[in-house]
Amino acid sequence: MGETIKVTSQTKVSMRTGRKQTILNMVSSFISQLLSLGISFFLTPYIVSKLGAAAYGFFGLSNNIIGYTALLTVALNSMSGRFIAVEYHKGEYVEANRYLSSTVLANCCMAIFIVLVLGIITLFLEQILNIPQDIVLDVKFLFTLLFVNSAFGLCTGVFGMPMFIKNRYDISNTMGVCMNIFRVTLIIIAYGFFPAHLWYIGAVGLIVSIIHTAWCYYFYCKMVPEFAIRLSFFQARKVWEMVREGAWNLLSQFSSILNQGLELLLANLFIGAYYMGILSITKSLPFVILGIFAGLGCNFHPECVKYYAEGNMDSLRNLLIKGIRILGALAVIPCAGVFVLGDLFYSLWMPGQNTNLLYGLSVITMAWILTTLPTQTLWYIFTLTKTVKKSSIVLVRYGIAFVVTVIIAMLLIEDDLTKLYFVVSVQSILGIIRFMTFLPSYSSKVLGLPRYTFLKLLVGVIYTCAIVCGIGFLLKYFFIHEYSWFTLVIGALVITLVSLGVSSLTILTKTDRDFILTRILKIKKIRISA
Repeated sequence: MGETIKVTSQTKVSMRTGRKQTILNMVSSFISQLLSLGISFFLTPYIVSKLGAAAYGFFGLSNNIIGYTALLTVALNSMSGRFIAVEYHKGEYVEANRYLSSTVLANCCMAIFIVLVLGIITLFLEQILNIPQDIVLDVKFLFTLLFVNSAFGLCTGVFGMPMFIKNRYDISNTMGVCMNIFRVTLIIIAYGFFPAHLWYIGAVGLIVSIIHTAWCYYFYCKMVPEFAIRLSFFQARKVWEMVREGAWNLLSQFSSILNQGLELLLANLFIGAYYMGILSITKSLPFVILGIFAGLGCNFHPECVKYYAEGNMDSLRNLLIKGIRILGALAVIPCAGVFVLGDLFYSLWMPGQNTNLLYGLSVITMAWILTTLPTQTLWYIFTLTKTVKKSSIVLVRYGIAFVVTVIIAMLLIEDDLTKLYFVVSVQSILGIIRFMTFLPSYSSKVLGLPRYTFLKLLVGVIYTCAIVCGIGFLLKYFFIHEYSWFTLVIGALVITLVSLGVSSLTILTKTDRDFILTRILKIKKIRISA
């Protein structure tokens, strides 16, 4: 009557649970992110020196355009893991395989469609974008490789799902570390021994993706031998079920693209390739920092779910407040560092580029980054309380306001440099408004808390950062008289110590300091009795 799945081998890699595995996942994730930051730190100036800022900007732009295609699949893929994992843990392997096979086949069809559409766009790319004549073929080849890589990942992404099902993110993070090392090795070989071309980045990315997929497939076979991808398992109603549940994630992704994914495209269309490249460089560091804090914010989610499920709103409120205070104290460090030492950093990191321009754009960007880093625990509230619809609609409105304002201004402003500053400034102003008004007030509302519960904490973070910057600029004026990596490192250490000292007085409480030591740094308190 029903279909059965015959398991021919024992699962070699078991599921792990508990605090130790959570710590292992966090540590491996931190190492992976730290390595990615290091690679970006060294490779960005290396590639810019080989290709120039304008050419480098097309790498960021191509990745953004690939992100636009995610709108076609995010509703399905944002929920597929949840449906497959639930059925798997219930022991309903046939049902899990129906969801799995339906996901894979739907993604393969969508991948073919994406490649065809983007392939046609690539043929006429120089007529759509502002591309310097000498790198037109390079840019087209880069786009082609990245599009193929994206389609390949869409078809094979399910092979990484067992790490989620078995709670073995340490394996995927370890693979990420190894693949990053392999990637940087190939890039150095390509640019060190062959004439420089932009498409090397895309070629290396595709090679790394193929090897990474093969590695994931090995663990896929070992960890979930119960899984089977078959055409007979495909059910259109399964696809529709997952898409329906993930519909609001589509709107959320769309709002993210409007607010943070269109600035490079707008810069290219209305300003030019060079300034797009400069903008791409200045976005690299802030968005790496944002990614790290997003990962830190996720550490609070399990307890949020627990307290909300228990109806313990007091504990949930206290946890969220604690999260904002801790992330806020940590956020002061990189933000104050960029505000005070950004000019020194860019003069050393990007010699030959316009340091003042890079520094000015970074300061404007970090202004809104400062308001979003402490709030990384709050976004999950909308998922927790099933209020994603309202938040997504509001974010879409902000995104539309950004795009419309920029387009109108680009048609009225003549000076290219003024246009560039306007794009970054509007994005930053709207970001500050979004994170200082809607997010804290609406998250308070859905939890039944006073309107200004979270807002006053964010004001405290900004106040603290202002104090640290004041101290930092004074120390810089009196003690930093030459620009070198040594003075930059010493300056960064001083900013870190000042930030922690001031934050411990203005933001953190005693319980927060204990939480950082025992829960984040895993340092056990030692009591010494008299």
